[in-house]
Formats: sequence, structure tokens, C-alpha cells
Amino acid sequence: MSSTHLFSFHAIALICGTPDLCDYDPRPLPKVGVPLSPVQKRALKIGDQVSFYGIDFRNYNQYRTKATLRSVGNFCYIFVEDSQWKLTVTALAVRNLIRVFEQRTLSDRNRGIYQIETQAFGQPPNVDNDDRIYILLLDIPDRFRVQGEFIGGYFNPIDQTRGRLIHPKLGKAMWSNERDMIYIDTNPLSVGTNAGFGTVAHEFQHLIHWKHDQNEEIWVNEGISEYAMLLCGYPSIEHLKAFGQNPNTSLTNWPVEGANQLPSYGATYLWMLYLDEHYGGTSFISSLVKNRLAGISGINQVLQSHGFSQSFSSVFSDWKVANYLDDVTFEQGRFGYRKVNIQARIHRKHRYYPIDVTGDQLEGYATYYLEFSNFRMGQQISFDFASGGRIPFDIRAVEFLKGKPINISNLHVSNNGKVTRILPLSDKMVDTIVIIPSLEELPNVLGKSVSSYDYRAEIGREVVLQTFVLQNPVHGRYWEVLLILSKQALPETPQISVLTDQKLLVSKIPMQQIQDNYVYQLYLPPKVDSNSIIWRIYYLDKQISTGNLNSQ
Repeated sequence: MSSTHLFSFHAIALICGTPDLCDYDPRPLPKVGVPLSPVQKRALKIGDQVSFYGIDFRNYNQYRTKATLRSVGNFCYIFVEDSQWKLTVTALAVRNLIRVFEQRTLSDRNRGIYQIETQAFGQPPNVDNDDRIYILLLDIPDRFRVQGEFIGGYFNPIDQTRGRLIHPKLGKAMWSNERDMIYIDTNPLSVGTNAGFGTVAHEFQHLIHWKHDQNEEIWVNEGISEYAMLLCGYPSIEHLKAFGQNPNTSLTNWPVEGANQLPSYGATYLWMLYLDEHYGGTSFISSLVKNRLAGISGINQVLQSHGFSQSFSSVFSDWKVANYLDDVTFEQGRFGYRKVNIQARIHRKHRYYPIDVTGDQLEGYATYYLEFSNFRMGQQISFDFASGGRIPFDIRAVEFLKGKPINISNLHVSNNGKVTRILPLSDKMVDTIVIIPSLEELPNVLGKSVSSYDYRAEIGREVVLQTFVLQNPVHGRYWEVLLILSKQALPETPQISVLTDQKLLVSKIPMQQIQDNYVYQLYLPPKVDSNSIIWRIYYLDKQISTGNLNSQ
């Protein structure tokens, strides 16, 4: 959630602490003789000191810290941890933060983060009967010095309740601050910079989202928070780079604690941006915030309510192509982004053949990009793919000529988990083909699904086709159309159609194979002139030859 000009991409990485804290239905503890934490009754003024409960992300224990109110706006209070005042947080940083939150952002000189997000997503909760939200600036304890990732901020749903509760996800007893609040790091994050402003935008979305849908899946909620940063003018370039280098990151399976989370932030960010640009803009994302169904089910319902016939899976299939192609000039921009630039890394580049790869693995809703090149235009690639599990694959083939995309096709996987194709599929010459497989989740599969796959590829000689028409010397009403090849028989049978005076007599029926060639026998009814007969031969639904009976 920071800009690359602020932090070295490999040195430190900013993540959100909210996924570690969000779960549902916290259970109140029995009374233990300790009074409830007080709800603020009197009007606050600058200089007031409050003791807040924070979370140590090294062990998820709660601790208390004293903070002083340093600024009051129309929509927020800004408290600064006393130990950080004039050490990591200055009066100038606080002024800059309240200006961005309430008055102007990089994306809008007339609206702050509060106005942009409440107009886009709805109002925040108001558990404390105070229209202002609390922004607490503090040094969040985390494993930064060990892991290189630090918690830039968080929203704790416990604060939306009263008293002392068992946190449902952590299983720990925690006190609620009983306020509508978000927590923003001050070390190493600099709160008065674009990285700090973006983090505030990110966490504020979590607070709003909680009011409208408490049961949302992590990947959707985090994706919308990343999208909120973009709306306010503080997008996370760092997260996009991480995903571009790791496109085999599952969109829907959030990584466990301790795993690299940066690619997942990039994936969810791009997903929400793709929905924005191709399926209805901010109003679509707003509907997603307010939809009570979680994850894929919620996205499918919002797609339907906005009048789209596509499902999550079909949108994902286009999205994975867009993450590699990112070309707004091709296919009416269906496979590109207007607001960002992205090109997912190729997993394998193949230039020498034959190829035999076994044991590659993919998670559900993740993908790899496989590039095949170094063949002459007009040559064909024989591509044989086999899935190693019971979960279906979706495979796209993108064909290029001199670096420009010319065709995108779906490769159908049969019931036995295999696909065998002669590429290219287009009727144009190509010099590069990118195969994009992804594993689809089944509705009844719980948890993370992983499946292996194998593939083979070889380059064939360019196939030269010759067609001949022969009339039976004894029975003149019988004709034969011959298809002769310069190499062995094709993997799939060619088809032929016959027309007379533009009327279809025969529609794409298979030709008969004789050794490595193909023939079709035609009977010409009486009173039908042979000059009126047109034949057309197709291979893989492409017309490869045509003529009339008297053409040869």
C-alpha cells in the first residue's frame, strides 16, 4: 500500500493488518470484575489524552498506549501516540493528513478521502454516536525487522462492540476501544506522505465495508481497499509489480500468515480495477461493498444485477489474458487496462522443440503464461495438454505476429482432461503463441485446490495442401473431391460443404480418410449443372480450400 518511490521494492514491503483480525460474531466474555472501557461522552479538544488498546502483531496480544489528540476536523480526530510525537510524527505531517482526509486528494482537488469514499461506498458505522472517526497514529509492533514486511495499518472489528470479548479469529480475550477507528503506522511508514495517505484510504474502506457487509471474504475486501487507494489518487504500484512477477498467485486464496502477501494485494487490486473498467465503474464496486453475499457468490450476483450475462469464471478467463496482454487497442479494449500498465511474467519461454514438461502445478484461480516461438511463419505447433486432477482447466491461446496480438482462442479441455490442438488457430500467419492455463475451482471444493498438468509441443513442417476434382469415367454423375497433404494425416478430420446456386446441399461433414489423404464422393442429381456446384473444405473450422467441379 505504498508508492515505489518511497520504499525499495525488495527491502521493505507494506501490508495491511486487517486480514489477521477480521472474522465474525465475537463472543462476549463473562463479567470479570473489570469495568467496561468508557465510551466518550464529552466533547474532545486538542491536547486531550486517551489510553487506547493496540495489537502487537508479533504475538497478537493487546497492550495499552497513551495518545494525545493533535487535530480535530469535520470528519475525524487525529490522535498521535505520545512516544511518537516529534519523533516520527510532526505537526506538519498531521496538518497534511487532515487536509488530505477532509479537503483535497491527488485525484480530486475538491474532495478528501472521506468524501470520495463515502460517496463511492456509503457511510461508515457510528458505534460511538460521534460522526467523526478516530485515526490513531502509532508505531505498530510487528515482525518488520525479521520478515521485511510491516503492518502499515489496520481496522479491528472488535472496536465495533462493547466490553471485553473473545476475538473469534485469534481466540484471545480483547478489550474494545468502542470507537469507529483505524490505526496507521508511524515507523517505518511516514504518515504525512503519499504512502501514508494511501494507507489511510485503504483502512477507511475496511471501516466502511464493515458496516455494510461484515462477512466478506478477505480477498474481496482487500481488493476494494486497494481500489479505494486508486480512487483517492494513491495507488499501490509496489503491489502491482509483485503480482506481475508472480502471476501464479491465486486470486481467491489469501496467503497464510508468514507467506508473501504482496502478489495477492496486486492480484485483488487488478481484479477490482478490471471490474471497474469493464463492468460498470465505481457503481459496480459500490454494489459489491453493499452485497451481503461473500466472495464469488457476491460477484456473480452483482454481475447479474448490473445486467451482465458473464459469470465470475468467464470474467476471470478474460482477466488473466488482460494481465499479460494489457492492450486497449485490441478487441475494443477487452484485454487491457486504461488506468495502469501491467505485463505478467512469462513462466516458461520455449524456443527449441520438441517439448515435454511434466508436473507443473496451479492453485485455483491462478495462472501461468507459456510462450512458444522460434518457428517460421506458416509452421504449426502441435500442442498436447493433460490435466492431472479432477478439477477443470480453462486454457486460452494468444497468437502474435511481430509482437501484435491477432487472435485469442479458447482451447476446449475434453472430459478426460486432455486438449490436443494444431496451432495457430487463426487464418493468419503467426510467429509467437502464448498458452494461458488456469485451474477453476469447483463449487463443492473447499479450501485451496491444487492440480498438476503436463504438456507437450512440437513444431511440424508447413503443410502443403493440394485439391483435385475427378469425374467417374463410367458414371458421369459421380465426382470425387481429393485433399492431398505434403505430410502425414492431420490429427483431426477435415470437413466439406457443398453448395449449388448458393444453396447449401451438404454442411461440414467429415471427409473420408484414405491413408494420409482425404476424399469426398459426390453424386450429382439429374438436371443439376456441374458448373453450379461449389465445394469448401474446412479444418478446425477454418476454410482451407474451395472450388467448383469443373475447376480442375
